[in-house]
Amino acid sequence: MRKSLVIAIAFITMFAFAEPGVCISPEITVNGLDGPLRLTRNDTFSIMISLDTQGIEKEAEWWIVTNTPFGWYHYNYELGMWISGLGPTYRGKLFDLPSYVLNISNLPIGKYTFYFGVDTTIDGVPNEPLYFDNVIIDIKEDYTANFLLGVGTTDPQGCVSQGVLKEFLASAHP
Repeated sequence: MRKSLVIAIAFITMFAFAEPGVCISPEITVNGLDGPLRLTRNDTFSIMISLDTQGIEKEAEWWIVTNTPFGWYHYNYELGMWISGLGPTYRGKLFDLPSYVLNISNLPIGKYTFYFGVDTTIDGVPNEPLYFDNVIIDIKEDYTANFLLGVGTTDPQGCVSQGVLKEFLASAHP
């Protein structure tokens, strides 16, 4: 009985965040595209994030992170810079964010996946439900193609991207 109650509470907690069909909608693009995008190491590009809270008012952690050939980095809003390792970018009440732009240049050659996500457990680690979007950038020595078609998946309600959630959460909870 106790085990069933714990499982039921965990299940309800994961989905009590929003009404069915209503969810936090983070968006991340590179140069206005969903990606994947191929650039050269000399290119300057812009990461743009936006957030539609759908009227949800909760305390939350916002995550702007990237998985690089050199490990994970997170953007520290207060310092205005990227820092090695995973950490929240912002902690506080959710609010709609029409757009916020990060200009980036001179990345070493390699594949970079940038994430913008939100969770409502204030504990310094990404937790489910984690509402997020991601964009992939492939940095090459020179142009072999300007861009590739992007692929993404969402749950049946269109709320939570599942494509890389397990990888992201596994990295946060070693």
